Amino acid sequence: MVNITVHSIAAKECVDNALRLMNDAHFLCCNNRFASAYFLACIAAEELGKFLILAWQEYEANGRLEETLRSHNAKQEAFACLIFAELLFRSGLRAAQVSEAVTGDRFTEVLTDVNARLQTDPQIIEKWPTMLTDLLGSDPHASIIAMSFFGEWQHVKHGALYSDRDPIYDRLPSSAEQKDVMQMIEVIDRALRIVSTTPALAIGALAAKKIVNGPQMKPVIDVMRQIIKDQRNAKRQR
Repeated sequence: MVNITVHSIAAKECVDNALRLMNDAHFLCCNNRFASAYFLACIAAEELGKFLILAWQEYEANGRLEETLRSHNAKQEAFACLIFAELLFRSGLRAAQVSEAVTGDRFTEVLTDVNARLQTDPQIIEKWPTMLTDLLGSDPHASIIAMSFFGEWQHVKHGALYSDRDPIYDRLPSSAEQKDVMQMIEVIDRALRIVSTTPALAIGALAAKKIVNGPQMKPVIDVMRQIIKDQRNAKRQR
């Protein structure tokens, strides 16, 4: 496990809790309680995100640590960045390169073609769950990562728990499917294996975060978030 000085106990508790929640989600899934299982799986992922935020304290000063730890979106993004870091590592970068807390400039060239396509494709809104395909390859969890980066994960999580008739939700909790839950459980299990077998990538996730918030990727993500927000507001007004 990553050595986290002051926060080591809290970090271990996060990982242990994530494992417990993942197992509970799997139990519910096996008993056809897919919506509840999906919600618990999302919380498990956030617990791993909290672990990462604590791990990053040694490398990145955060004067708002407690506030960040309470932010669902921040924890979801941190979790997605761990998977992102692993994908960069698998693409040929050494673990030491990925784990270096730098500006991310060395990685930005892989985004050039993706961003160019986003600027010219008028139908990109229909393809946003897999917009990172060129960067992530055929990874089965690419859509989960994209959902986190575009701020959609929180809405999906709520949609798996509450019976809300607001038109921004495309489905009720009862319509959650087994494949959705199993995909979430799989990606959480994947993240747990990463922090156990390749702990350097827990810090590598910080470098991945710098890419996500860097000068090439962040403007595109901001545009996509606004498009999705506008579409959601349009649904409310119908």
